[in-house]
Amino acid sequence: MLDTHTFAQTASVASSKDLIRGLLVEDSAVFALDLLLYLEDCGVDDMVWVKSGKAARQLAESENFDFGIFDLQLEDGRTGAKTAADLSDRVGKLMVFSGTSPEAIKELSGTPHIFIPKPGSAKIIADILGLPATNTPS
Repeated sequence: MLDTHTFAQTASVASSKDLIRGLLVEDSAVFALDLLLYLEDCGVDDMVWVKSGKAARQLAESENFDFGIFDLQLEDGRTGAKTAADLSDRVGKLMVFSGTSPEAIKELSGTPHIFIPKPGSAKIIADILGLPATNTPS
């Protein structure tokens, strides 16, 4: 069974094609929850959170996303960069959020992505996505 966590706010959406969908691949529940709630406040309609590269791959077999945010170290090891590269055609805008230097991520060479160093801010991600600012601290 997939370990996914979905946060959706559908009341403000006119139709399903208007949804902004995001995939978060992150093993830290505290970090993920903070980011998910902030992006929801900024207007992301549907966020799916998984904790492993394996779960992300299973999910991407049947779903597409407008953007994906990937940590490098996940529940199933250091699989984030390879998973991000392999799923880049399924996630639209690709972001990697990690404490590792971008030069150390060889698996992503040749894959268009945005590197965001940890510790970062959910506000940076919202800005990259062009989402309206919110007063919620993050």
